[in-house]
Amino acid sequence: MSDFFPRYLVDSAMTEDTPESNEIGSTDEMDTLLITSTSVDASKTSVSKKSYILIGLTALQYFSISATFSIMAPFFPQEAEEKGLSKSDIGMVFGSFELAFMTTSPIFGKATPNCGVAFMFVAGSLVTGVVSILFSVLDRSAPGDTFFWLCVACRLVQASGCAAFSVAINAFMATEFPKNVAAIVGLMEVSSGLGYMLGPFVGGLLYDAGGFSLPFQVLGVVVILWTFICMPFLPYNDKPSENDAKASYSKLLASKEMILLIICSFTCANMMSFLDPTVAPFLEKKFGFDQMKIGCMFLAISGPYTFSAVFVGSIVDKGYGKLVFLLGFTISGITLLVFQILNFESRTLEISATCACFALLGLSLACMYIPSFPLMLASASRITPGAELTTKSLVSGINQTAFSLGALTGPVIFGGFVFSEIGFENSTSLLAIWGLFVAILCVIYWGLSRRSNAYSSDQLSTEAATEDEGLISA
Repeated sequence: MSDFFPRYLVDSAMTEDTPESNEIGSTDEMDTLLITSTSVDASKTSVSKKSYILIGLTALQYFSISATFSIMAPFFPQEAEEKGLSKSDIGMVFGSFELAFMTTSPIFGKATPNCGVAFMFVAGSLVTGVVSILFSVLDRSAPGDTFFWLCVACRLVQASGCAAFSVAINAFMATEFPKNVAAIVGLMEVSSGLGYMLGPFVGGLLYDAGGFSLPFQVLGVVVILWTFICMPFLPYNDKPSENDAKASYSKLLASKEMILLIICSFTCANMMSFLDPTVAPFLEKKFGFDQMKIGCMFLAISGPYTFSAVFVGSIVDKGYGKLVFLLGFTISGITLLVFQILNFESRTLEISATCACFALLGLSLACMYIPSFPLMLASASRITPGAELTTKSLVSGINQTAFSLGALTGPVIFGGFVFSEIGFENSTSLLAIWGLFVAILCVIYWGLSRRSNAYSSDQLSTEAATEDEGLISA
């Protein structure tokens, strides 16, 4: 398959080693794109059954935690309005999650190597579950500012717990499964996606059965109980090595490639979060859809994203991370541009075309998001070779911070200001142009890097040949 694409878009580390690739200064050695330089040694050791069990349990925990945050969607806005909150106040309550997730992720990325994966996993999960239970009593608080600030405080603390959990488990996955990072990230996205999709449905049922408190109490207890089930399988001997002292945020952020990947992760989150506040008004205005039909159209986006995640991850793990990455940006850009020209005489045909665009958009978002963490790991491994847990923890913090920043600004910039000024179709066009521009930047950078590595390799070969000739003549 690699013969059909430029070599700098195929991850040479995923191919079998050849004598040529082991030569000093070879371009294949310099162009390791997906698996970290330390993962070769890690892959030689067998993965324990406990690690596999923990991954399965963690996927279920991801589902529970995601559902914990989404259960409030069907009923909280109405309850909040009755407590005297405006629509902007309600938006701030929801948006405070991304703010806390963004600001605490780098802190937990730095702390995880010292505190350990097990501690961060347990502490983050317990905080998330306990605060969910505390949230259940907020309907008894005084209305107005008191209710607002208590809701924001709970969401901030809860998001911090979720950030600690996510950073820890991402570092663990990258360490234990170096050759399957993308596939496991895809599995977690399936679990998280199902949690976000089914959370509002479960929340609505529990709200009808027991009012405001019951949904938060049930999910909070589930998260806490599942944390105790996971505890026997957590790693308790993961201490940083001597090489881990080499890793730092300053070194990682000094890399041009890392900055480029941060921009990519930020852009991906922009595209995802832009859809949340804009799709419903667009469908209601264009087709007159009710809430049920709008919900089904959202499934046209989230469904392909969720159920393609593991498949996309398996392709990335085979060595095509950069290719999948660029394909995602290209498809999403073209799909968003199509909204500008969707104007069929047949209403049925136009609705079908819109569904198809949403499905393609969901698939392309998976192609953009899944490779981001493995590609950042690869870039980091070249910056700080030999650093295991610390590097992976820092990269996890960087990736989550970049994504959260994009998820926070997407609804505000594109989904708020730009959408209100120029409408949905023109907003998607601007977002498409931005995405395609980022893709072009990636192609240029990786192409130039490949050429630079090839030039360096030729120089090394020439110098080696000159030295050999000098020895022979002597």
